[in-house]
Amino acid sequence: MKLTKSLRTLGLMAMLTVIVGTSVQQSVQAQTRSQNRTQPQAPVRCVQPKNFFFELQGIKFTPRQEAAYRRITAQGKKEANEFMKNVRTEVDPNAPIDQIVYKQGITEKIVQEIRDAQAAMTRTKVPPREQLKLLTEKFGQYAEFYQTPRLRFTPEQIAAREKRTRDREAQVMAILTPQQQKVYRSNLVIKRQIEACDTDKSDG
Repeated sequence: MKLTKSLRTLGLMAMLTVIVGTSVQQSVQAQTRSQNRTQPQAPVRCVQPKNFFFELQGIKFTPRQEAAYRRITAQGKKEANEFMKNVRTEVDPNAPIDQIVYKQGITEKIVQEIRDAQAAMTRTKVPPREQLKLLTEKFGQYAEFYQTPRLRFTPEQIAAREKRTRDREAQVMAILTPQQQKVYRSNLVIKRQIEACDTDKSDG
């Protein structure tokens, strides 16, 4: 599940894209009318990836396709930034302390002391919130300690995110050759299997 979450987190900015350009919009609409061929209809079983998976693997763009894909990605990043402004975050009190921001000028000796202290507390199963308190009390003058916040999507945001993802897939499909489309469809089947492993879609 952690690998799936990481993939989703790494892929989030690329997934939240919109249709750009009139010609691309027309192609996407035609693709959608063609029975939404990028969207499998049957229930999908969870399959964890053995290696890092990229939905465009096995596809080599021409310069023209590369330019079109860059436009899709650039516009998508702008839309993603706006979308993410409204997504709530929360800190899980049981999440590990995985961000340490060291202040300027501290020595390697202090850095090692902090690492050793955190490792010792982890070994003795000190709760993360207590670790945060103790590390801040002892080393707060040298560094700041954080637990990474988690994204929490509402049902409406989940639906919007899913739609943007599928829109992007249709958009990419529209710039591919027929042979490339076959490869892309096969990749999307694998992608759906990976997505099926995520049982809590509210957790970013």
